[in-house]
Parts: sequence; structure tokens; C-alpha cells
Amino acid sequence: MKILLVNPNTSISVTERLEAVGRSVASPGTTIKALTAPRGFPYLSSRAEAQIGGAIVLDMIAEEPEPFDVAIIAAFGDPGLMAARELFDQPVIGMSEAAMLTACMLGSKFSLVTFANALKPWFEECVAMHGLTDRCASVRSLS
Repeated sequence: MKILLVNPNTSISVTERLEAVGRSVASPGTTIKALTAPRGFPYLSSRAEAQIGGAIVLDMIAEEPEPFDVAIIAAFGDPGLMAARELFDQPVIGMSEAAMLTACMLGSKFSLVTFANALKPWFEECVAMHGLTDRCASVRSLS
């Protein structure tokens, strides 16, 4: 299996960490190619930045010259996920969606914790986008 790991942030260190974790749990024979956004923001921290990051995700996937079996959008909020699913034949997985669905398998409800109060509305919209509002107990902020 060939996994394309797409980080819509410009933070190379985050991409390297995501790739290392992915490799540590990947099945034998799985290859992971990790990409960092060539432009944009070090961290997506608003809806506007997520929209820009989502467009960059689409470019990154479309411009990938090597064949891959699945793409993973490695940023909370899943920027560009629904559009990528419309455009590409390969499966596209969003990190947020995967995390929330995993939480649903482990319990009846889940909560999200964020470091900034400003992110709460965007994260609540992400929960709703994935049809999980009834399963989300809360979105809480550390600030």
C-alpha cells in the first residue's frame, strides 16, 4: 500500500513527526510519502486559513506524480476533504473524521479539546460536517 500523507500546514517538523508516527504503525510493505504545503500557514487556526489550506491540499494531491492508494489529509478540520473526495478516484481520509469515528467506536460520546477558544466554532462545524453532532458531548478550550 502507498499512502500519500498531505500536511496543509507549512510546518516541516509537523510533517516529519506525522510521517514518523505513521511509519511506526504501518503494516510491512506500506510506503508513506509525506508532503508539506509549499505555501500557506504554519498552523491552520481559522476558517479562512482552512479554506486556503484546503485549496492547497487539492493542488498537492493533483500534482503528485507518483501513484498512491490513499491520501490522508493530516490537519484537524479536514481542510479540502469533501472536495478531494469529489475530484480523486483514490480514497481520501481526513484526520478529524478518522479520530471522531474511532472515538465513536470506543464510547457513546466524545469531546474535542482545543487550545484556543476561537477554534471552537470551526471544530463544531467540522463535527456537524461529518454528521456527528449527536455523538459530540462538547468542544472545550484550554483558554
